Amino acid sequence: MAPQHHHGTTTTTMATPTQANKSTDEQPLEKDNIYPQPNDVLCGRGGETNKHIGNVEWRKMVKANKAKYIVLPKGTKMELSRSIVKAVRSQNPPGRFLQ
Repeated sequence: MAPQHHHGTTTTTMATPTQANKSTDEQPLEKDNIYPQPNDVLCGRGGETNKHIGNVEWRKMVKANKAKYIVLPKGTKMELSRSIVKAVRSQNPPGRFLQ
């Protein structure tokens, strides 16, 4: 949630993802045989991680909120970061952060 201050009150706006199409060629992650879904964010480096639709959408949400983050007071930046994580986890199906 992005706090917006108005005369002593705080309102929030939610970071929202766009819908993604399910990829049929996902491979299981080596650990625990977990299959990444389109709304998942894959932690790691490299081309495959960067191309995963969940990571593409994650980067769009981060980019859309970057200007807000920069001007927020230090004490409220974490709230905005958490709202982006919550937006990923609130999708249908819920997005996960996978290693």
